[in-house]
Amino acid sequence: MDNAIRHLDRSTHREVAVVGSTTVDRVLGTTLPATPRVGGVTVYAGLTYRHLGLTAHIVSNWAPVDTAIHDFLSGAGLVLHIGASARTTRFVHHVEQDRRRQEMTSFAATIGADRLAAILPRLDWIHLGPLHPLDIDPKLLAVLPDRDPPVLLDVQGYTRKRDPDSAQIWADISGDLPAALTAASLLKANQEEMDLILAAWQTGMPELMARFDIEEAVVTRGSAGGTVWSLKAPPVEYSSPPVHGWIDPTGAGDVFLAAYAACRLLEQDGIQSAAAKAAELAARQVSGRFIDTAIEDLAKTAGDDCRES
Repeated sequence: MDNAIRHLDRSTHREVAVVGSTTVDRVLGTTLPATPRVGGVTVYAGLTYRHLGLTAHIVSNWAPVDTAIHDFLSGAGLVLHIGASARTTRFVHHVEQDRRRQEMTSFAATIGADRLAAILPRLDWIHLGPLHPLDIDPKLLAVLPDRDPPVLLDVQGYTRKRDPDSAQIWADISGDLPAALTAASLLKANQEEMDLILAAWQTGMPELMARFDIEEAVVTRGSAGGTVWSLKAPPVEYSSPPVHGWIDPTGAGDVFLAAYAACRLLEQDGIQSAAAKAAELAARQVSGRFIDTAIEDLAKTAGDDCRES
């Protein structure tokens, strides 16, 4: 079952690049204050990798005025490769248990290929986590190596569009999704995102994976667990541990994928074990016991730097 994934030697220090949005978020509908917080895949996946002992390179864009973001991420031990942007990506999350409705009130400049290309030789894998279709330049997808190092893809940014009038996020398939799938050897989607893709292309999960030579695909269902699909083995179901003291699901998917990748590629865990460990860490995130939301709070340090733009 596990021969499709190339395992890495744990005795050597490992480095990973996380590519995608760094956001300023307001989360509504939870017990937490709705003050601005730094978020996005670079925070949640980046800090998960750091927690697990890897060097995490952050490839992202934000406005120079948002100095608090730079201070937060560099202070957390992440290596920054940041491009300037007139705006920072900003989201409003309306949360109902493990479901969310989102608005993107502004977005940063598209992430180009140059900064990733400069560090490619030192990377053990690449984690792509776009939050919207314009997050990553298609030219960046074109410079990705052919599975060495492996590319992980969270498809969420390629399965949504932004209403320019209301700023709300709606389900839709991006024209760049095939190129992203072609580059990926391991992908993650929630059930709604995967259902959208399969319906749009009128195909099944095994056929999709064979078409794009995807070695493993994790389809998550929040508190209901999920399924890991493999090109060369039957699908594996995993469960999510119960969450006591529900706080906020924001970032749980990013935490899950980073933990799963580290378990599979680095620790040489089997699929069932890797999924169980990743689900446990994601549950800790949801309950507020992993990435401390207090240190994510930008309100005290950012001041006017967190103004809407």
